[in-house]
Amino acid sequence: MTQQGQVGRTREMALLRAALAGTTGGTVAFYVCGPGGIGKSALLRRVAHEAGSLGRPVVRRDIADLESRVVPAGTGPAVILIDDCDHVDRLPEILPRTGPPGTVFIVASRRPPAPRWTGALRVVALAPLSAAQSQELIRELGVPRDRWATVLSVGRGNPLALRVAARVAAAGTEFLRDDDLRREVAVSLFHRLIGDIPSGAHRQALEVCAVASGTTEDLLRATVPAGGPGELFAWLRDRPFVASRARGLFPSAAVREVVRAELHWRDPEALSRYRTAMVAFA
Repeated sequence: MTQQGQVGRTREMALLRAALAGTTGGTVAFYVCGPGGIGKSALLRRVAHEAGSLGRPVVRRDIADLESRVVPAGTGPAVILIDDCDHVDRLPEILPRTGPPGTVFIVASRRPPAPRWTGALRVVALAPLSAAQSQELIRELGVPRDRWATVLSVGRGNPLALRVAARVAAAGTEFLRDDDLRREVAVSLFHRLIGDIPSGAHRQALEVCAVASGTTEDLLRATVPAGGPGELFAWLRDRPFVASRARGLFPSAAVREVVRAELHWRDPEALSRYRTAMVAFA
């Protein structure tokens, strides 16, 4: 484990270290992306620590500062960190104008970069932790060995979910049931992983997506009668935690786990209805 408590990310840190050391040449911009809880902010904190140890000035900026061309004065080539940058269309146009040669920009966002940004930004896409890395993390967090299987199942490689599950497991008694642990983690993480949900129909569509083995417009039409299937499908497809596959839409494993567990606790009858409807649909 690193000094900052981050497991893994060896390849990503090697790429960023080369930029911090000035071996990449010129001004460089990285785009760190991945769904909520995957470790973007933790990676930026680790970069800030290593940049500081190299004597490079580290500046945290909002994207509005860059659009106004607000840059640190008199510091030389800085490492500029921009977190939670999810809604900026002109990012590649803004970054090169806002710092002297040698400046390193690192932008973090839940959303993947737009296709037109290819070549303008170096994309660092964060994947879930491997099974071995997840075990290393919960071991360091002090999870009792008899809780490992449940914590790993709940966390699904998402560092934030693993940390919350570890905290619940470590604080609980020996009588804490696995279902209780899943519920506590789901309630704690639901909005942090999902974000805003526009309506009840959108929430139902998300629940269907978490229960189904692949979500299509036809399935939404059959299971969410109150919403327009095309609109709901488009909304799901635009979520940073949803992947498009040949059989439809699939949420990340951590989101699937959290949404299912929250629904099982809050409205088990709805969960049963979804499953029945999906059997009939198939």
